[in-house]
Amino acid sequence: MSLKSDKAREYRLKKIYGITLDQYNQLLAKQNFSCGVCRRHHSTFKTNLSVEHNHQTGEIRGLCCHYCNLRI
Repeated sequence: MSLKSDKAREYRLKKIYGITLDQYNQLLAKQNFSCGVCRRHHSTFKTNLSVEHNHQTGEIRGLCCHYCNLRI
């Protein structure tokens, strides 16, 4: 990823979810680099795993693929 896209992603993660890119990466490592629902490895997807969160409280529950995020 380029420095510019890293900065944009960091900004978006902080603004929307209140986490840094490092915190996102720590959560990804804690989940064995896989979707928290279907357990498929993140490298099998074209996009990054989504931050799955409670829309009312903002509490982050984990990371999941786009497909699982739509089902939740």
